Amino acid sequence: MVWLGGSTHRSGGGASCGRQQPRSHAGAGDPEAGARTFFQNNDANDLILQARTWQRHDVGTTPGFNGDTERALRSIAVPVLYMPSATDLYFPVGDARFEAQFIPRVSFVPIPSLWGHPAGAGGNPADRAFLNENIARFLAGEPIGEIKKP
Repeated sequence: MVWLGGSTHRSGGGASCGRQQPRSHAGAGDPEAGARTFFQNNDANDLILQARTWQRHDVGTTPGFNGDTERALRSIAVPVLYMPSATDLYFPVGDARFEAQFIPRVSFVPIPSLWGHPAGAGGNPADRAFLNENIARFLAGEPIGEIKKP
């Protein structure tokens, strides 16, 4: 079982080089304070590597797929909960919807957030409740979102 929230499938997440980076939702109501907190709490090298991952990662380049991204996505055999933010400008929901159509057992559930890219972090009560409810239903085996069967 795989859970892909927001664009976590493309980012480095919270761990790098054996260190767990602190994550804070401080400034959720103040974007400037949130940006300051984010950059203060992260190592610059981690941010550079995360940006490189976003720029260069393509599952089609996984050995055996010869650059065929659609075939690589079709090869995913486990149930996938794919939860992009409906308002993400870094990774538009249309791109996520396109990718999801190739994943055989995907539950595609866009997060209806006003907060864009950070919605998957659950930094505000509405996003957090939406994430928790849908993740719990997915883990319980209940059907949610747009589900594609193999």
